[in-house]
Amino acid sequence: ILIVEDEALAGMELRETLEKFGYRVPEVLKRGEDVPESIVVHKPDLILMDIRLKGFQDGIETAYMVGGEFDVPFIFLSAYSDDETLSRALETRAYGYLVKPFDEKTLRTTLELALRRSREYREREEDDWYKKALSRFPRPVLLTDAYGRINFANEAAKNTLPGGPDGRVGTAIHMFFNETSA
Repeated sequence: ILIVEDEALAGMELRETLEKFGYRVPEVLKRGEDVPESIVVHKPDLILMDIRLKGFQDGIETAYMVGGEFDVPFIFLSAYSDDETLSRALETRAYGYLVKPFDEKTLRTTLELALRRSREYREREEDDWYKKALSRFPRPVLLTDAYGRINFANEAAKNTLPGGPDGRVGTAIHMFFNETSA
């Protein structure tokens, strides 16, 4: 877990707490401008980022950059919970927002939820690689779940099946076939 915190004492305490939880903390950064290089070098699973930072970009601006260039989840840390700060934070893809001061239990819970959500998102992305390939296939393709309900229809299938642009996702596949008598 990478920590971005400009207050030395707060960063040191946070590092000690995370290490006590069993996490590896490669470094504590004070400026948002240093985050990209640290991501490349350390490949963190998560970033804890203070919103008010030294340097020319704050934590929210850094989060925009991280979200656009890297696939690393982050949790904001801030002593501020005013409407403007919260509104700016909500425009990012933050996995959490902790208002200082926070206790260890709240920190650990937020970390575990963010890491789990990130892991599930990555697994879902890896599992969906075939859907990306099938979506470009020129012939109709339907995928079903174990109960025969359509859970994927490529563009060709959506254009072929009756039922509009949703391609009848959720419909039992047998509904599209007429039984012929022998």
